[in-house]
Amino acid sequence: MAGVVGQQEYWIVGSRFYFQKDDDTYYKALFDLGTIKVVSPSVQTTSVDLVDSDGGSQKVVDSTLIKATESYDITCNNHTLDNLALLFMSAEPDNFTQAATVLTNVAHKAVIGAGKMIKLHDASGNWLYSVASIVVKNGAATVTYTENTDWKWINKDRAVIQVLAGGSIGHGQDLAITITPVAVTGRRLIRPQTNAKAIRGRAMLVWSRNANAEQTVREFDCSISPTAAAFNDADYSSFTLQAKVLSDITDTTYPAGLLLQFVGTLPTPATP
Repeated sequence: MAGVVGQQEYWIVGSRFYFQKDDDTYYKALFDLGTIKVVSPSVQTTSVDLVDSDGGSQKVVDSTLIKATESYDITCNNHTLDNLALLFMSAEPDNFTQAATVLTNVAHKAVIGAGKMIKLHDASGNWLYSVASIVVKNGAATVTYTENTDWKWINKDRAVIQVLAGGSIGHGQDLAITITPVAVTGRRLIRPQTNAKAIRGRAMLVWSRNANAEQTVREFDCSISPTAAAFNDADYSSFTLQAKVLSDITDTTYPAGLLLQFVGTLPTPATP
């Protein structure tokens, strides 16, 4: 190939990142963080020098490496709940349960003004989501107000309404709202910072090429912590996690880092 100097190996790189949490002692679930378009590795080293001052000149006679920190910034596009839990340093997502039981005459306070809305809640003040219908009355529940004249829906899924200026409801007025929620259940609730520490586990960072005919994996024990996120309305959203390689020289079964060519032939230099 014209213009090629020395030994070259050409790669069209795609990669994938998998992670298994240490505290998952039962299921040992392997989380798929999806297709990784960008991986930014960082290796920081610290060394100590032995110098000889004979003759008044500080000459280095020996040097040794005393610290090496290896980490990877992983940009993820797969927004499953489990992956988002890693972003928010959370434990596994909790169940969120909302019964379809009618909530009668729940006290709310009316607000009127640009950008001011009412978030529907139950009698204990817990926010509701996915509401089928409501009936809005005055605080004594003796007067029923009209939708799109006195108030309007902003979003039923978010359970948000707005009081309309010029209607029969006054600013600061007490309201009694009867709410029919939609039944909701499942692993939906992420509680940020429930771990309150970096999340530890084992990871596989997979490089591949040639339609996955050749793959290389970097396997390592690591801690994961969030570094950035970009939630876009016109493009794929993404978030970035830093996977910091952990060393444990006493662990002979699962060393801190392995680099393994496990599919395909070994890379070969291209002919200049």
